[in-house]
Amino acid sequence: MKLSDEPSVAEGVHGSSTTIGASTYDPLVQARVAVLGPVAVTDAAGRSVPVGGRARKVLVGLAMSSGAPLSIDALIDAVWPARPPTTARKAILNAISRLRQLLGNDALERFGTSYRLLAGTDLGEVNVVLAALRAGERVTPEGLRRTLDLWRGDPLCDLADWPVADAEGRRWALIREDLEDAWAEATLADGLTAGLTEALEAMVSRSPLREHRWALLMQALANEGRRADALRVFERARRLLGDEVGLPPGPELAAAERSILQAAATFVTDESPEFVGRATDLATLRGLWDWARSGHFVGARIEGDAGIGKSRLVRELVREIGASARTIVVAQPGQLVPTLAQAATTHPGVRGDYPAMLDRALGFSIGTVPSPDEVARAVGSFLGDL
Repeated sequence: MKLSDEPSVAEGVHGSSTTIGASTYDPLVQARVAVLGPVAVTDAAGRSVPVGGRARKVLVGLAMSSGAPLSIDALIDAVWPARPPTTARKAILNAISRLRQLLGNDALERFGTSYRLLAGTDLGEVNVVLAALRAGERVTPEGLRRTLDLWRGDPLCDLADWPVADAEGRRWALIREDLEDAWAEATLADGLTAGLTEALEAMVSRSPLREHRWALLMQALANEGRRADALRVFERARRLLGDEVGLPPGPELAAAERSILQAAATFVTDESPEFVGRATDLATLRGLWDWARSGHFVGARIEGDAGIGKSRLVRELVREIGASARTIVVAQPGQLVPTLAQAATTHPGVRGDYPAMLDRALGFSIGTVPSPDEVARAVGSFLGDL
């Protein structure tokens, strides 16, 4: 996962302590400023503190600095990005005095002509997790979820007419998307599946041009044994990227498709010297193979309870055939299209999107198990038309 641009000034907060996964954050002063949503300020007792006007913007500027001191000049630039008034310095000092009255003298620390916010911030908690991720440390899915829950809406949404709020709000929205991706990656790595595909579908809907999310969704579906659905997701992503930006899927998505196709295809070999008890069944398969060698496309479906030797029967046929110019495709029920798609890549006439071509040509629903005759006729027609 690649994280978006780092926070404005510094990661972490002076004097803070953290537990990765629990996302613990201990500021020097227990007043708290939250900006990941409408600005919310509470005192050490947890009571809401109304901060308005210019003091509100000064407070947000200090909160955005992640615990680093900001000079009066920097605060002037933040509050008045275009043209500050001649009284700007006095106005900033008045705002700082007002904040000390509201939050306590210890909430702001002075360094010459610079000031630092010592109260806790939601950004400080997020920065702890961002620093851990950038350092390659493990952050649990639960810790990442708690971090994401710090967002209460669009950052600084109640200051939309302030250019600084607009720029910072968009940047922190991108950081949230990175954290969502990190949560999905951690959840996949831990083998957790409950609700994951639904969450990834929602993430893809919110940010359809983030290819990494499509790849994560494909992986989640494949992990559930839903390879056909995963390939359908690839087709959706391919169409969207082509329509929106005029580009094919990138390397990550292409690699995800190849991995799923390879997993869907079954290649069987057997070195067992003896096979007894299925002579009639094996003779039937040999007859079908001879028919296939004469130029026909032949399908066979082998049914029976688990453990009675279905896979062994197929392996024995492959062992007898040995090297051949023909192809046997072995597919599990419900995996016909992705398995044939992988096998079709060896056909000289097949180019482009194999699953979509087969799906249209065969006319089978992904989850169905058509009869062998239907498969043979459809595949023959498909390859014969190439």
